[in-house]
This record gives sequence, C-alpha cells and structure tokens, in this order.
Amino acid sequence: MLLIGVSTTAQVGIGTVSPDPGSLLDIESTDKGLLIPRVSIANLNTIAPITGGATESLLVYNTNISTGKGYYYWDGSQWVSLNSEDWKLRGNLGTDQNNDFVGTLDDEALTFRTNNIQRFRVANDDQVLAMANGSAARPFYSWNADQTMGFWRSGTRQMDMVINGSTFFNANANTGGGSDLEWSFNPGGVDMNLRVETDNNANSLFVHGEEDNVGLGTNAPNSSAQLDMAAINKGILINRVALTATNVASPVTAPAEGLMVYNTANSSSGSTEVLPGFYYWDSTKWVAMGGTNGRDWSLEGNAGTNAATNFLGTTDATALVLRTQNLERMNISADGNAAIGSAPYGNVGLRVNKAGEDFGVLGETNSASGAALAGFESGSGDGVTGQNSGMGTGVFGYAAQNYGVLGLTPYTGGVYLTAGVVGWGSGMNNANGLIAVT
Repeated sequence: MLLIGVSTTAQVGIGTVSPDPGSLLDIESTDKGLLIPRVSIANLNTIAPITGGATESLLVYNTNISTGKGYYYWDGSQWVSLNSEDWKLRGNLGTDQNNDFVGTLDDEALTFRTNNIQRFRVANDDQVLAMANGSAARPFYSWNADQTMGFWRSGTRQMDMVINGSTFFNANANTGGGSDLEWSFNPGGVDMNLRVETDNNANSLFVHGEEDNVGLGTNAPNSSAQLDMAAINKGILINRVALTATNVASPVTAPAEGLMVYNTANSSSGSTEVLPGFYYWDSTKWVAMGGTNGRDWSLEGNAGTNAATNFLGTTDATALVLRTQNLERMNISADGNAAIGSAPYGNVGLRVNKAGEDFGVLGETNSASGAALAGFESGSGDGVTGQNSGMGTGVFGYAAQNYGVLGLTPYTGGVYLTAGVVGWGSGMNNANGLIAVT
C-alpha cells in the first residue's frame, strides 16, 4: 500500500509560490503569455463547436474570419466579442471613415440627448431633425462664437434668420392659409437697411430703413422721393404696349387710374386714334401725354403736319376757347360762329366787341385796287352795314384825296334803288340819313 500526502490551499500559482490571496489562479511570467482555447465559430448564435455544455461566461478565441476573429464569451444565448468597437468619451484612434461610424445597423433613427432630453435626430430618411424650435434670442441652429445668430422655427412652416434678437429674413409657406409662398426681409419692421450689391455697383438696390424709400445706384436716396434713381448713363424704360384705341383698355387688364404706358402702335382714327408715345389711363380712357407724336401742338411749332387730318380744335360739339391771362379772348362756337371779346351770335359769322377801344375792326392795305375793308352780299341784304346806338356815326368814311364813302350800283330798276349810296333820316330834329362833306 502506497500513501501520498497532498497539501492544498485556496489559491493556485503558476510561476509563483505565493499566488495573490485574492485570486483563485495567479499566473506570472516575464516572457510568456496565456493561450486561451482556439476554436472556429461559424455561427455566433450557437454554442458550437463547444460541446458538453453552454456555460455562461465561457471564454474562447475565435479563428473564423467570416464571423470575426478575436476573443469571445458566451452570454447564455450568443457569442459576444471582447474586441472594443465603442466610441470613447475622449475620442478614438485608428478609425476608418469608410467602415467606422456612429449610428445604427437597422432602420431606427439615431438620436442625441443632453440631460436625457432628445435634442436632435438623424432620421432614417436622410434628414437631420431638430427636436425644438429655438427662439429669436436663442436660435436652434447657431455657432459657438455667435450664439445669438442662426436659424429657428418661428411658426408652422416658417423659418427665421436672426442676429442678436433681430429677424433679418423670414421664409413663410403658411401665409394666412393662402397658396402663395413668402420670403420677407425685416419682418419685424425695425430700422434696418436692405442692400443688394452687384459686380459693378455696391448699391444696385438700396432700401432705406429710416426714410422708407428706395435707391437705385445710391445708398442715400433723396428723402423727398419714394424712388431715387442715380444712374447718369441710363434711363427708365416704361412698359411698351400696343394700344388699339383710346377708349379700349386692353392689352392692359383693369388699368389703375394714372397708369402710364408707352404705346407702340398707330391704331384707330378720329377721337379714339392712338399714335406711338406716352399715355396714361384716366379711369375711362387713355390720354396722350405732352410731346406724344401727333397729339399735341408744340410751343415751338410742329412739322410734318397734314392739313387734312391735323388741326387745333375739338372733335365733339364743344366750343373752342382761346385765352390770355386766363381770360377768354376768342370763342368759336360748335356751329362755327366766332366772337372776339364776347360770346358769338347765332346769326353772325364774326362778332368783335372790345368795349372802350377806338375801333372794333380795322382794315389796312397798300394795294392799288384793293380794299382795306370789303363786304359782299349775294342775297337781299347789305354788303356793309353800320349801326350806332349812341351819338356816333353808323358808317364813317374818310379819304384824303378821293371819296370818303363811295357807293356804286349797276341797277336801274326802281326810283329809290338807283343810287350807289342811299341815306335815310327817320329820326327827329331833322336828322340826316346821309351827309357828304367835301
């Protein structure tokens, strides 16, 4: 019979005679390592190739490339890699931007939180979503160096760009329930200028926030103007349209009173004729402006006129009045009777009435056989008639070397109608019908 005595303790030491009292197994070496069993795991969800049990925390080294080489432990239902692929709080080294990432492997969104409150989300449909609106004072999308500058959601389908609490731009797709979209500058209505710069002009468009006016080519539009255009080598080009008649609004639809256009057409005739030039709408018709070709008489005269179509006067049954010092001097009635100094008589072609003057009509000539004043009557009336309702002379004739008044007639019919000049005195006190002085 052989008897062997074995002394056991609570610890096992390999390479040491004094294993650490807190360990069950203490292995020490300065030039050797610990070789864990090497197995080929084809499926991380099964215990194979291990046999004899599936004890939780079983440790192996997997040599299978397809499932991932490295150390694995069994957690009771699957093999879990010990290789750390976590993102460290202080960053990672040796990452590959094509393979390493922060995110999910399924169709779930990636969310980010602070104070356990979700701040923004990377959605599965390629959107980065803010989980709060922000405010004008603290916009959601901002910069660390300028935390009061950025973008925030100011309402349903509305976004504002703000700086230091002031809103510079607002994009609005919910304009009072209407269908129009809106992009507004300075929606808060503060004293803010708007400037649009182009390649050759720093102030192609300038809206003055304090003066409430607009400058084109200037950042100091005149305060008396709503629009100040400063170019010295350009003009303003009014809309060019083809009008058809003065009483037809088209091609403009529902023109506003005072609307101005430049007409390019020559159309219609008479009172509704339109010619190339500037016109404005007076609420009922197009009115030609001063200088419009063919419509106005120039103070310096007109050229190229046609006596058959061009005239000074009216096209309706209205008298033509001429004035000086804003006082009526001559009136031509709609029937064609004219008067100077008074209204026309209906039975007088020309009436001259200038109270206080020596002569109403004065005729002068220097011809050998003509007449300074002539009257012709082809009916039964008088060629020349003179009437004085006062104390003067009805007809007065004076000649320095010939007849003062000469009357001739070729008629030889009646007793009283054979004289060239006849004078009747039908008044009282022996008034004379005719006096001859030589």
